[in-house]
Amino acid sequence: MIWYIVTDSEENYHRSPAFHNHKLVLERFAKDCCLVLHYKQVNHKLFIEHKPWVICHSGGSAMYDDYDVLQTEEYCNCIKEWNVPQIGFCGGHQIISTQFGSKIGPLRQLKPNEPDLNPNYCPGQLKEWGIYPVQI
Repeated sequence: MIWYIVTDSEENYHRSPAFHNHKLVLERFAKDCCLVLHYKQVNHKLFIEHKPWVICHSGGSAMYDDYDVLQTEEYCNCIKEWNVPQIGFCGGHQIISTQFGSKIGPLRQLKPNEPDLNPNYCPGQLKEWGIYPVQI
């Protein structure tokens, strides 16, 4: 079983169909079932019962300081203490990094004449969009 943990606000978790679409993609590629959980639903008892072989952490559109994802103890323990491969998509990798000492914040303000690739989201801030190679 795959766990796909939605790290967005509860409001966005309940209203966005995108998380279900992500579930379907994960199931198709992994050829296994995927359980979608909001980060507030994550607990060790459920982890022991389900025995997921991988945990995927979503990104989200809410700003991290607007809700308690970084202060939810059971969820943070999942990242630090559970011995299972984990990957974060988009902001999910930033959340994972905080549990190992990193800080989350804006990249930087745009330079003069630098294009804003998505002016409806954090206008004036540099944003990275797309898929990039990762080396481990």
